[in-house]
Amino acid sequence: MKIIEADAGYEVLDRLMAKIQKNGYKATQEMLDDAHKEWCGIQGIIHLRHIGRDSHDRPVYEDADGKLWKDVEPRADRPAKLCSTLYNSFDGEPDAPMEYIEQYQGVKIRYMPKRDIW
Repeated sequence: MKIIEADAGYEVLDRLMAKIQKNGYKATQEMLDDAHKEWCGIQGIIHLRHIGRDSHDRPVYEDADGKLWKDVEPRADRPAKLCSTLYNSFDGEPDAPMEYIEQYQGVKIRYMPKRDIW
């Protein structure tokens, strides 16, 4: 699930509603397509809730959709390297790196309560 900042979302919706109002309260497919493209272009935020460490002592996080992520570089002096888990299993092997999955490219990560590091 993509979560966006409220201000950015309101701006897109306000522009769409202004166009619809200007067109006699009739939305065209083009208006909706333009708003959709703009909405998809907003940088999202993923909230990751720390749920523990796997059998290899790697931090495991869960997003709002129940997808599990592992930080395979949980060092304070390095950025997180988050990978999905094989079969979405807590002790599953790290699978695809987040930055290689299109829907997660460019998202901001918020750790709850904080990033677990070694």
